[in-house]
Amino acid sequence: MEWEDKTKMVMLGNQMNGDATPDPEKVKAFQDFVLEKIKNFDAQAMDMFITIIVLDPDEIKKNIDFYLPVYDKLQEMLKDTEISFGFRSSIRFSMFEIIVEETVIDK
Repeated sequence: MEWEDKTKMVMLGNQMNGDATPDPEKVKAFQDFVLEKIKNFDAQAMDMFITIIVLDPDEIKKNIDFYLPVYDKLQEMLKDTEISFGFRSSIRFSMFEIIVEETVIDK
């Protein structure tokens, strides 16, 4: 993923998270951008993504159609033995995986 796209994702994420109550238009702008670029995510982009999102199970369940392609990309990346993530990101990824998996199982 190109650096310009990564900075745009962070900008959209900051706009989305900047309000006490998320603005649906800002959330949609972030989600649309991520879904458009998810195939090009590298480890750094995925790390940035997991840092941006709020790991709220209810929010993830509500938007599971957005999170499933990200989950699939993460699973693909985790199979690559040359990709590694830091401790904090790894914990957040584990939480993300659990929330998504529990949501899909509960469907």
